[in-house]
Amino acid sequence: MPRTSHKATKEATDGEASSRSSRLMKLFVSPAASAAWSKVSPREVRAALKRDWHPALVQSYGQVRGADPAKQLKHAEGWLKAHPDDAALLLTAARLAMASELWGKARSYLESSLALSPVPDAYALYGRL
Repeated sequence: MPRTSHKATKEATDGEASSRSSRLMKLFVSPAASAAWSKVSPREVRAALKRDWHPALVQSYGQVRGADPAKQLKHAEGWLKAHPDDAALLLTAARLAMASELWGKARSYLESSLALSPVPDAYALYGRL
């Protein structure tokens, strides 16, 4: 049986991880995105974000519904320490705060997101608040 070096194994694992990130990105931009996200766990999106911080993945984290939106919000708030001016992350935090029924926090995150990037999704969410 041929032996595989640690470097080759790591490269294969990194390639698989990159492939998973790519699949998650394709899910996000597909027409059936909302149905597709119901099959993705928050853990998968967190792992993809750890490998590749991308606004589309950040937004998807707020759309993936896990069993505990408050736990998801805690993760998003942790990321805000490193990315305080990330409009997509602020919008995601707002979504998760709303899912946790933390209305004041949701409003604060939404207003911060809108100040950085006034996008239609943020205004629509603000209207539902």
